[in-house]
Amino acid sequence: MTITDWRVDLTSGRAVYFPGCIEVDISEHPVAKQLHDFLSELTDSTSASEIDQFSATVGMTRYRFQRLKPSLYSLRVVPSEIPEIQDLGHRSSVVKALLDPVYNAGGLILISGAAGSGKSTTTASVIRERLRRFGGYCLTIEDPIEYHLDGFHGAGYCNQIEADSTEDYMSQIKRAKRGFPARTPGLLYLGEIRDHYTAEAAAQMAVAGFLVISTIHSFNIVSAIQNYLELMDAENSSIARYTTASCLKLVIHQRWNQRGQINSDMLPISDQAAGAIKNGALHTLKDAIAAVESNIRRNMLGVA
Repeated sequence: MTITDWRVDLTSGRAVYFPGCIEVDISEHPVAKQLHDFLSELTDSTSASEIDQFSATVGMTRYRFQRLKPSLYSLRVVPSEIPEIQDLGHRSSVVKALLDPVYNAGGLILISGAAGSGKSTTTASVIRERLRRFGGYCLTIEDPIEYHLDGFHGAGYCNQIEADSTEDYMSQIKRAKRGFPARTPGLLYLGEIRDHYTAEAAAQMAVAGFLVISTIHSFNIVSAIQNYLELMDAENSSIARYTTASCLKLVIHQRWNQRGQINSDMLPISDQAAGAIKNGALHTLKDAIAAVESNIRRNMLGVA
């Protein structure tokens, strides 16, 4: 069994790993002890406000750390290799949409799902493959960095920036436009749409001709768009709806299946879907999603 997550309590001397929800004595488990010692040393030398969320390599494994409360930490194991997008379990039609060259002209792609649904994995795979295929320059702004994307991928090149606070995240977004080379296809990855500022920045960059990819928490495609609109403007004003309809190009919703692969649905934003967003008629998007799903199934069965 491959461990994916840990909960490490610095005061009780106990740790729990998942899947399986297995509790261990930290002093008797070598990995748990290694993680405990790393966190103990870190908390002794760093203020709590600086270690709320971060990523680090301990031993030979990279983890994403989240402080749940004083002395209790959540750790997510970050795979050392970025999987190929074709190997994640997405249907071929979803992969084709994510790699569509039409989006090189700019726009916003949202990868949505619940916490732990593999959104960052899909995003890293898509970024690498798009750089391989189309070249250009990618800048990522993450809090924290999860997958290593720095450097060349085919003819494309990527730089990653880890923001260490909300203020730093905002500051890095402000610098993003100036960080792109002239006359070069630009791809911006914002680690998460988390507030009004990131939602608005994603839209502004997308309208300016950059391809922006980001993640957002949601239960389904419609709730992903609703959540984005609420972050853009709590009142869902006509300006927020119009801007979202103008920049949004594709929404993916994903979750893990029992085989450890990703199942996903998608909604490419057609003129009809954009009209529904502009008019605040998000409930009608269910029909558009059903139509996309029907077309996917017909294509899989080879029905004309």
